[in-house]
Amino acid sequence: LPDNTLAPRPYEKRFSDLFAIGRLIGIALWYGIPLPIPLGSVTCKFMLDVPISPVDLQRLDPDFVQFRVKPVLAPDGVRELEDALGEPLTFMSAAADLRAPKELCPGGEEKQVTEENKHEYLKLLCEHHLCGDMQEQIKVLLEGFWDIWPKDLLACSGITYRELALLIAGYPSLDPDEWRRNTRMN
Repeated sequence: LPDNTLAPRPYEKRFSDLFAIGRLIGIALWYGIPLPIPLGSVTCKFMLDVPISPVDLQRLDPDFVQFRVKPVLAPDGVRELEDALGEPLTFMSAAADLRAPKELCPGGEEKQVTEENKHEYLKLLCEHHLCGDMQEQIKVLLEGFWDIWPKDLLACSGITYRELALLIAGYPSLDPDEWRRNTRMN
């Protein structure tokens, strides 16, 4: 990815390997063994089942945010963007050089974006832009990780995606044993 973090390859079909990598990350985290795997905030948010946001996309693709997200967020932005495009804005992904537009949700080609549902549209648009072609691969990696660390356990822990990234990849001056001694679980 542009931020020098790792992500599965789009269209990769080695699902058993991705599941194993997810389990390896979970086991290493369980035993407090840092892995030299730089996982980005988006991947860690998926691991914690936390939604991604335009802020995540801003770091990775500021042009997309500038020209596709911000215009919609502006007051009366949906109408202004529709006027500029010359057609209604629907729940379809943005076309790119190597990617045809896709429905962001079932019936997306017919579902019009309104001021009331534009935040739902932007959430789906951002997710698709960041990982649309890797959704299957990410899902398998997450299943492997959640096989070791169930989602509900992670949600109850109160850990943030930044803390999770540090625990997985390690930090030279971070002592996991000291963290354990000074952490209370409720």
